[in-house]
Amino acid sequence: MPKGTNQKYKLYRLAQIMLERTDDEHYITMSEIKEALGEYDITADRKSLYADLKDLEVLGVEVEGEPVKNKYHYHVVSRMFELPELKLLVDAIQSSKFITEKKSNTLIKKLEKLVSKYETQKLQRQVYVSGRIKTMNEGKNLVINARAESVMDKPSFRNGILYHRILIPASGFYEWNRLKEKNTFSRYDAPVLYMAGFCDWFENERQFVIMTTAANESMIKVHDRMPLILEKGPLKDWFDDKKIEQILHQVPVQLKREAEYEQQSLFL
Repeated sequence: MPKGTNQKYKLYRLAQIMLERTDDEHYITMSEIKEALGEYDITADRKSLYADLKDLEVLGVEVEGEPVKNKYHYHVVSRMFELPELKLLVDAIQSSKFITEKKSNTLIKKLEKLVSKYETQKLQRQVYVSGRIKTMNEGKNLVINARAESVMDKPSFRNGILYHRILIPASGFYEWNRLKEKNTFSRYDAPVLYMAGFCDWFENERQFVIMTTAANESMIKVHDRMPLILEKGPLKDWFDDKKIEQILHQVPVQLKREAEYEQQSLFL
């Protein structure tokens, strides 16, 4: 028998066929398996297919054959996720207030690939969620920082900076340089640093915004901006309306930088 042009994909396509076309209630015969492989320009004889079906266990796909009259019917009996488990995942996704309806449908479509084509309809659960957010700024840039030098002049930020200031604690933060190398920054003298910020509503979604300022000497080689880091002692001053202007223009403390990999220049 001449080999098809896609023989190297034989085991992968066999797993795909068995997962998509069989389940506990739907079977496929050896002749139908050969015909399905032929749709992908893959040839196979019965002897090799018996071994291939056994090899699918390595991929986590257990196939069982049952005699029906004068033929054997084959179907998948074990999958990575069983149908009841996937139903729980679908319910969790659909009931989440923090996932948009569009994103929810996209995630469920991906889960449908884990069951047979006959069981996909069983995953179409109808869960009503009150208070679901209308947008996650899909396709847009999330508002995550604001320039300390001009935040007071921005109408979209003014309410937040005046009335909803917050502190954002972190063990550190990371930034990439122009060579796409990741650099991690943290304090020399403390395990936690405090970034100035505020929160507000942006396009029907509650978000927090980190204040940024001009980079100091410890940051400038990586990026020209950095978070506005406050000292632990006068943290309460961030919530004092009389001192906010002074804090917005202060220079952050020098930070410790750690690079995963740092490109060395040949030209010194």
